[in-house]
Amino acid sequence: MDEQGLFVKDCDAVCVSAGPGSYTGLRVGASTAKGLCFGADIKLLSVPTTDVLVAQALSEKLLPEGCKYIVPMIDARRMEVYSALYDAKGKRLTETKAEIIDENSYSSQIQEGPVLFIGDGAAKCSDIIKSDTVSFVQTCPNAGAEAGLRSLQTGRVAGLCIFRAFLSEAIHSHDKQQKVILIWSL
Repeated sequence: MDEQGLFVKDCDAVCVSAGPGSYTGLRVGASTAKGLCFGADIKLLSVPTTDVLVAQALSEKLLPEGCKYIVPMIDARRMEVYSALYDAKGKRLTETKAEIIDENSYSSQIQEGPVLFIGDGAAKCSDIIKSDTVSFVQTCPNAGAEAGLRSLQTGRVAGLCIFRAFLSEAIHSHDKQQKVILIWSL
């Protein structure tokens, strides 16, 4: 924030990862976010990590031609991942769940057309999920600003007392510049 010449009180909100992710990282991030929000009397936003990965896939134009589905995957160790299913426009189709990946995982979606698997759990699945119509992008979430701004604009604010996560740059909306602190951890 020093580099941007900002103070916490100058911001409209703090955006924190709602998970899934590292248990300790999420707790530290959430605690920091809550403290900043309480201290500056600003809003707390929470965005699921899977939503951030999907926003990243769309904003960075990572979808293969004709893509039907996006599957964000967060490594949960061994052959388990946290994942959810989204359509190619970013609409969530299933809730996030922990699952063990095998050769039949997402087979019905793969039969429908190209599927993008994205996240830090994608690469380990590339040896198991085999098809000419799948793409794997091994990455960590970095599009939290866009997803956080959408939450702020749509009024999806987390409750400070019940919520449970890098530093910001100014985020531009169509009508005014809004500043959101991002706290992200995997």
